Amino acid sequence: MNMNVLTPEVKQQLKDLDLYFSDNEDFDKYFISNSCHDDKRCQEEHEPCYEDALATPIIQVFSVTVDTSFDDDRLCEIYGSIRTMEGQNTSINLYERYPEDSESIQKHGTLSLIGPNDEVMFPFTGVTLDFCLRDKIREVEVIKGNVSFDSLIGEGEGEGDYFDKLMKVVVKGEYGLACVHYAIFQFGILGTLEVAFTEVKGNSSGYFSNIYGSLVATYGNSRQYCCTDDDLKYFESVLLRKPSDQQIQITVGNPIQLSRYGVVVPAYSSIRVEANLRDSNGRIIDDYIDFEVQYRMLKAKTKAVEDIDQEEMQKKCRRLCSVVRGKDGFAAVHYMIFSNAFKAHVEVRLFSKSPADASANVCGHLVAYYRGCDYSNSYQKKYYRSRLLYVPQNNSVEIMMGSNITLSRSVVAVPAISSLYIEAD
Repeated sequence: MNMNVLTPEVKQQLKDLDLYFSDNEDFDKYFISNSCHDDKRCQEEHEPCYEDALATPIIQVFSVTVDTSFDDDRLCEIYGSIRTMEGQNTSINLYERYPEDSESIQKHGTLSLIGPNDEVMFPFTGVTLDFCLRDKIREVEVIKGNVSFDSLIGEGEGEGDYFDKLMKVVVKGEYGLACVHYAIFQFGILGTLEVAFTEVKGNSSGYFSNIYGSLVATYGNSRQYCCTDDDLKYFESVLLRKPSDQQIQITVGNPIQLSRYGVVVPAYSSIRVEANLRDSNGRIIDDYIDFEVQYRMLKAKTKAVEDIDQEEMQKKCRRLCSVVRGKDGFAAVHYMIFSNAFKAHVEVRLFSKSPADASANVCGHLVAYYRGCDYSNSYQKKYYRSRLLYVPQNNSVEIMMGSNITLSRSVVAVPAISSLYIEAD
């Protein structure tokens, strides 16, 4: 974290503790956010300078809890894996431990996830979580199974049923069950966090110390979600969690090795890092810092995409979404970029077997889309087709036979290698 974003009060608290945080301002290669370069204009207008970022629906797995059904009260020594699967291909490791590195948990415990970090899980792509967890003490397979996120999303109307909500799903095994706590953010940005001590009691770069405790990432407005206080702790991304008997050595000025460092941030939210750390001398930091996601200004978007292979995007019908924040909300712009396209003017006339001077009350919609592009889910249908006309049933309009229907938009771009389809209802 750039210390310039901290309030004087927080700066003083950190100085009193002789502990500071630092972060990496670079975001993931898929979704890039840069700081604003027009600070002077922002200061003159006395308004925060909001920028834009590429966003997309992303699945964020916060935590996985395991409940075992063993009769005795002994701890479990869990090892095994939790991986994402797309078809027959393994893509991302969320959890991986070998017998010699098993994890001790209670009968109801939370696993220490190691991902995702540099990669993301997209909904509507057939992604499945595959579980294979064993207990080393009892030498039995606790949970083996999988769950498909697409089957949880389902199809049909109403993205509000699954976007931007804290959800959980259970995977059952022979000796227990695993509960996955997750969310699907409609406008997600993948960021990476880096945490380092910059000074400890006057000792600067090169000083060694041992620490233990936890670092947790959450969202500044996470308590706005529908969730009980008891469950809220499961909807946090644990970056580091070490008990007192597993202290790690840190070097002042060097990044701490986190168990996971990738966090999906909703484009409309701030991110919060909570620290509860102690060192071997008993010094404590128990505080949190909120900071805003920063965006690039929308007018510079042509520069932001100039390195993207335009032809490849065209062939795959790649969809983009830029989110621009404001003081009290945000706007999401859904668009596609074609390297070779035509400008098409659309005219629609109403004809029937009725007399030429007859008229009809019309309601419904007209939507334009492209041949060869995938519109297999409700999100793609809603945001990546061009609405030419929408007239609600309770506000129908009278149209004379043979006359043009006044469209809300009549110009669309058509890629040279595709065709334009019009859907009427």
